[in-house]
Amino acid sequence: MCGIAGVVRFDGQRPDGAEIERVTDALAHRGPDGRGVEILGPVALGHRRLAIIDLEGGRQPLFDDSGTLGITFNGEIYNYLELRAELEGAGYRFRTRSDTETILHGYAEWGEGVLERLRGMFAFGIWDAKARTLFLARDRLGIKPLLYWHRGSRLDFASELSAFRALDDPPSRIDPVALDWYLELLYVPAPLTVFAGLRKLEPGTWLRVDADGTMESRRYWAPRFAPDTAPTEDEWLERLDACLEEAVRLHRVADVPVGTFVSGGLDSSLVTAYVARQAAGGVRSFTIGHHDEEFDEAPKARAVARALGVEHHLEVLEGGSDEILPILARHYGEPFGDSSAVPTWIVSRLARRFVKVVLSGDGGDESFAGYPWLAGTLESFLFPSRSLGALARRVGRPVLAWLREGAGQRAPLEVLARSRAAFTLEERRQLWRSPWRKAATGHPSLLELSRDEMKGLDLCSQIQWFDFRWYLPGDILTKVDVASMFHGLEVRVPLLDHVVVELVATMPSELKIRSLYGRGTVTKLLLKRLAERYLDREIVHAPKKGFGLPTQRWFDPKRRERMTAAILDEKTGVGGLLEPAAARRLLDADRGGVKLWALWVLHEWLAAHPGAAFEA
Repeated sequence: MCGIAGVVRFDGQRPDGAEIERVTDALAHRGPDGRGVEILGPVALGHRRLAIIDLEGGRQPLFDDSGTLGITFNGEIYNYLELRAELEGAGYRFRTRSDTETILHGYAEWGEGVLERLRGMFAFGIWDAKARTLFLARDRLGIKPLLYWHRGSRLDFASELSAFRALDDPPSRIDPVALDWYLELLYVPAPLTVFAGLRKLEPGTWLRVDADGTMESRRYWAPRFAPDTAPTEDEWLERLDACLEEAVRLHRVADVPVGTFVSGGLDSSLVTAYVARQAAGGVRSFTIGHHDEEFDEAPKARAVARALGVEHHLEVLEGGSDEILPILARHYGEPFGDSSAVPTWIVSRLARRFVKVVLSGDGGDESFAGYPWLAGTLESFLFPSRSLGALARRVGRPVLAWLREGAGQRAPLEVLARSRAAFTLEERRQLWRSPWRKAATGHPSLLELSRDEMKGLDLCSQIQWFDFRWYLPGDILTKVDVASMFHGLEVRVPLLDHVVVELVATMPSELKIRSLYGRGTVTKLLLKRLAERYLDREIVHAPKKGFGLPTQRWFDPKRRERMTAAILDEKTGVGGLLEPAAARRLLDADRGGVKLWALWVLHEWLAAHPGAAFEA
């Protein structure tokens, strides 16, 4: 895993060598083991390397023997040896043992069709000097990031938004729509970024740019939910076991030690169980503990490690996040309000002291329908007369009142979207000052953008599709990538191997989540059956705690008032954007601290980006 950067000029000018070196070096934390910059005609490619495979021969940018195809690549290709053998059979000569060279020759042989053959996580740029085209691509699920900025006579790209700040003329104009998305979702969904014109390449998408600036983009993959009801439940169980066994085996391939994150929950514990079964000892696991018992899963993680014979490492989260949040505000590059970024940052720092690579259980909840709110919503719509109290606890009484006002016309996905919003549309319209209110809130919802693609799916599949499309790449995977790569740690996610995702997308929903007819709902049904083969039942069926921060307890009255005063200060960027009375009212009613955290993150981001300008 690495950091990549590049620029192509459309005016025939040679790129500025000093500028591309600065942009590349802004990604040094992603790749402390090596640095490379190459300029070829109108294109410059930059690379910072975290050496995982072919430690000596995997330097980049890498060119083919003719010198006309060059690549800068971030990620890991788990089936590269299989593809290499096929390409050698077709006559290609390899000079390294790296997966990077496999992509380069694969592109020469199959063009963009190489993407359908790659199994892994990746983001890369390939310059074809003969065709005078730049080809950018991102993996299917959006595990690895890639951003680009097309303006005037050039296009710049990089792994992180923060790298664009090293340009001679960095982006500065804030997109009000992106900021409104942040206030709703706590992240900015692709293809937008917080800066107008600067874009994220969407998951499962490629972009081709000609030397004259012409661009073509295409989505080459998306999850397709089509239940296969032919296999029995036991047959599905065997399919799933074999698929996960293979995915973990492939994700363990490295020339450096590999560890695991263990939260004590089902997903990370099962991944660790597979790793422990496959490895010949020497496995390390890492977790974060809390003094707050409601959030602390350290005892469970310790029990899992002990049962599996894994060497366990623990760090207890102390106090608040005053020291870490300014760092995260700079490195995420745009406002990012998922509070679990803090423990993810800390556990990544812990792990990097011992290993360069860890496997995590991220993606298990999305793949196997594991979130408690999903179960609660399904149960509430199946048995509304028995579930209003539970629904109120899950979505909040204001949302429940809104639901009742709809006289039964509210769709389940609308309820879910509203309950997961940090600030609802009505709240955001109250919050924005009038010069920016219309510009910020006049955009369609994610549901409106998704309806056509979700047609014909059952409710569980709709929710899963929605999370794969928006929540996973926008929140979970962004959080993990930036927090871990800050420390030069590669995190791999075998539960999001696209072969696993494609298998699970054909699994009938009743094997993922099953109603007990008014007595609750079982989530991750088949995955739990599988996990019982390798883990103790009390681990498999333990209640889910999550991986967030105890913000409600951290924000004592004095701290809350201090943060609120800073947010509402009109001399700061945040205070100048918000209606003070509405902001004060919403923050005073925010018992859980989600709104306070969201605005505090925005406050810190603006402080870290003094050149950012907000234009309605």
